[in-house]
Amino acid sequence: MTTSTCRIYPGLPHWMDRRDAEAVPWMATFTRKPWPSRVTWVQDDVAATRFYWLEIPDVAAARTGDTIDARVVGQHIVLRGKIPSGLMLRLSDALVDLDRPIRVTMNGAEVYHCRVPRTARAIQHSLLQRADGTSAATAILTL
Repeated sequence: MTTSTCRIYPGLPHWMDRRDAEAVPWMATFTRKPWPSRVTWVQDDVAATRFYWLEIPDVAAARTGDTIDARVVGQHIVLRGKIPSGLMLRLSDALVDLDRPIRVTMNGAEVYHCRVPRTARAIQHSLLQRADGTSAATAILTL
């Protein structure tokens, strides 16, 4: 069992005037997985438009408490929950084989079954959001 410590610094903002640096050695023991095969996105009261390989282009469509459970099983992407119109699936060969067709189901109904092409626009869109090549999508499917 791993023991961790949580310190609350009253009156300090989110970045805690750099006192949060004490957690860096602990955080360094973990490895970030940019393309997990399952994500559960619960929308917070501060609307987010992107969570791992899911993206909502219209922040007005995000409501506090809305939940999307998304999982990849081989070439099948299964989405369940409150899925807003225009949801974008940010895809990569690290998640699915883009040389083969993918199947997408939303709340049990098939909504897509075809290949998704890689595009320079998808890569550019990803890198403009976050300059991290390991999390850059090479294809985007808008539902």
